Order: sequence, then C-alpha cells, then structure tokens
Amino acid sequence: MTNHDPAVPSVHAGVVTRLLAACVDTAVVVLLAVVVDLAAAGIRFVWSPMNFRWPRPGTQVVVEVVLVAAVLYLTVGWSVVGRTYGARLLGLRVLSARYRVMGWPRSLVRALACVVFPVGLFWSGISPTRRSLQDIVFRTVVVYDLRPQEPQPIPRPRRPAGEVGTGTSPHAPAEPAA
Repeated sequence: MTNHDPAVPSVHAGVVTRLLAACVDTAVVVLLAVVVDLAAAGIRFVWSPMNFRWPRPGTQVVVEVVLVAAVLYLTVGWSVVGRTYGARLLGLRVLSARYRVMGWPRSLVRALACVVFPVGLFWSGISPTRRSLQDIVFRTVVVYDLRPQEPQPIPRPRRPAGEVGTGTSPHAPAEPAA
C-alpha cells in the first residue's frame, strides 16, 4: 500500500498534452502581440490623427516583441499559479520537483529556456519520467492537475479601535425611528 497524498498530483503530463497546451499558449501570446500593435496604433492616432499611418515595425522588432511577451506570459503564469491559460485548459500544472509553485527566478529562467529552445519539450516524449530537458535542468515537473483552483477565504474587515459592534455597517444609512 502506498502513502499517497491527494493534494500532490502524481501523474506527469505527456508530450501530446504539453504540445497542445503550448499551441494554446502560442495563440495567446500572438493575440497579446496583436493587442500591443493595436494599442500602439491607437496611441499614434490619438497623438496625431492628421498624420496617422499604420505602424509597420520591422521583422526583428516583431520577433523581439513576441519573444518578450512569451517570456513574460510564461513567467507570470508559472510563478503565480503554476499554470498558463493553455495549461489550465488542458488540466496541467508546472511545479517544482517538490510539487510547489515555482518562484519568480526559476519561472523566468525556465521561460527563457522554453522560448529559446522549445525543442527541449520533445524529450518528454522519450523520457521514462515524462520530463522535458527544461524540467531536468530546472528541477520541475509538469503534472495533470484537474482540481479547480480553491478559492481563498476573504478575511472579514476589522473594526476601528473603539467601535462597538452594532451589527450594522457604520456607513449604512440610519433606520428611521418608528
């Protein structure tokens, strides 16, 4: 009998699911780049409507913007909740080897490695542990995690010192006397 903690996901994600999540994430990053382009055009139009021409950035600028957007998108997703939109859609989570959400530094360097060397993902297709080269180097795992995000309890507001609990809000209108 094994001692399995239900809070710890145990099945490492396969290459197909990870590729599908990466495709969704790529679409999200491209959409973000289009939004940035539209925002830049809108600012130029508002600034000078009479001389407006659609921005035509060079290929190098477009590639750099998309790569930076991809690194930021992956870093924020992995360091905050352990998943990107594509990973959430497919029930995946990227965690440290101890099954915890990665911190900002590890998320950043892993995101850089994934954007610069995306072919490393294919190692998870032949690895017996289903780990990509990035997972091996940065001691991470990608697991199936279909549990919904548990809502955090919202703390009740504290009463100012000296206020007596009347059961009503101090900002609520007073009830008329009968």
